[in-house]
Amino acid sequence: MDTGRITERYGNIPEEYLSVLLGTEDKIDVPTLLSMASEGSKAIVEAAKWTVSEAADKHGWDCPIGFPETGYSLPAIHAWTGMKDLTLESARDILYNMDEAGASELADGMKAGENAMFAAEIIEAVSYIGFEGERDGFIPDRVLRGLGLNFVDETIPGAVAFLGSLDDKDALNKMYRDFQGKGMIGLASGDYPEQFKGIGAKMGLDWRFYPVGFFTGTVHALNFAVRAALTFGNIEPGSREELSEYLKKRPKVIVIQTGPLCRLDAAFAFAALMHSASIVTDQDLPEIPHCVKVCKKPLEMIQNGIEERGITVKLEPIELPVGYAPSFEGEVVRKPDTYVEAGGTRSPAFEILLSRKEDEVEDGKVTLIGKEIDEMPEGSLTPLAMIVEVYGQNMHDDLEPVMERRFHSSINFAEGVWHAGQRNTDWVRISKTAKAAGFKIIDLGRILVHKIKEEFGNVVTRVQATVITDQAELDRRLPEALKSYDARDERMKGLKDDSVDTFYTCAMCQSFAPGHICIISPERLGL
Repeated sequence: MDTGRITERYGNIPEEYLSVLLGTEDKIDVPTLLSMASEGSKAIVEAAKWTVSEAADKHGWDCPIGFPETGYSLPAIHAWTGMKDLTLESARDILYNMDEAGASELADGMKAGENAMFAAEIIEAVSYIGFEGERDGFIPDRVLRGLGLNFVDETIPGAVAFLGSLDDKDALNKMYRDFQGKGMIGLASGDYPEQFKGIGAKMGLDWRFYPVGFFTGTVHALNFAVRAALTFGNIEPGSREELSEYLKKRPKVIVIQTGPLCRLDAAFAFAALMHSASIVTDQDLPEIPHCVKVCKKPLEMIQNGIEERGITVKLEPIELPVGYAPSFEGEVVRKPDTYVEAGGTRSPAFEILLSRKEDEVEDGKVTLIGKEIDEMPEGSLTPLAMIVEVYGQNMHDDLEPVMERRFHSSINFAEGVWHAGQRNTDWVRISKTAKAAGFKIIDLGRILVHKIKEEFGNVVTRVQATVITDQAELDRRLPEALKSYDARDERMKGLKDDSVDTFYTCAMCQSFAPGHICIISPERLGL
């Protein structure tokens, strides 16, 4: 780890502390690991005391400390102790009142992890005093809230925290695609943020891949996880047993640790275990079932972590020339970056899902009628129809619009592809980057077949798609779509509260509004 970068961000932390924190060991058995964590914990606490004292000389002991855009002050400290609204003086008190961690048993390691976590969070908070702008580090609450429903329904099955360093660009690229393809959140610390940026990985608050910094920045992966418990689990800050129990269930975190293990990261490893994370390392560390796993092959580390942590991945892989994951759903393809565009009042377009008879649907069939993207010049406008036909013994007409609305997110999961609208007001853009990577218009149909079968496989057993860029064929197929839209609208107009005998409730929003319940009826839709 570059001490120059540490000095630039955190000040001239005395060398006597840095040399301990960044020091490594050649052979690590259980006693050595506990000793490293203990020594790392003591050194980072002393470094935090120095940092707080230096800051107080400049700003005064009553200077408040915290992170931007959060209601949790210093989240890890707040969650585990209940303390909030800290100043430099109260931070000093926390540091001086800590019990030193021993090095003889697992409980000592956990104590070392907790002390290191608190000290690191204080150092990070001090580094934000007077700071304005953006940088790798703390993840705002709004990002966490934006992930809320996906956390609750496990569309996001878990998070991967990268710790350490990996110089293999090919392995980095494949690991990046791997966790994204599984729908997982990424958190990168140590040298990983710069290394992932070096291979062109898309990182930042809009990409579900968050660079949390280096040195003590690793703590932001921990305070992200603990805020999920406070936000969605309705856990009272300071309720340590309840917090521990919730963290066993979610968010499910795996830590990928590569490269030599320094004493600071040894302490952080125990802090991760305190949050029920599973650690997969390429170092010769002692293995602990469901806690620490050794894996020498980088491309197998994420899968090992998933198995150790008991994560269920619902997102089935699909072979595409571009990335495909929920992290790309918020991506916007702007006009200058667009290779081809359809719909959006600029060209005729529509999308529809229709139920058919058994002999009318060939499962998995995808057909393109009209020109492919390679036959279109850059900046083209094209007609576009996307027609999905399904069959299933449990399928009925009322489910057509439900499945059809999933077109939106299904297409937006593709990197460099953007979708908006619905029915005959949809709008699609394919970027120059996606086209250069080999994305085809027929891939839109492949995506829809894949996702409908994945999400509604208990209802439909056969799915086929037709993608149309030929104007004459689109005109021929449009009347059937318009007739179907009208029939749905008429059906909904006649459906009133007093015409049904069953209402439904939804309690998913209780993760952030504990006293709330949604009543769902024909005239009162749950939102």
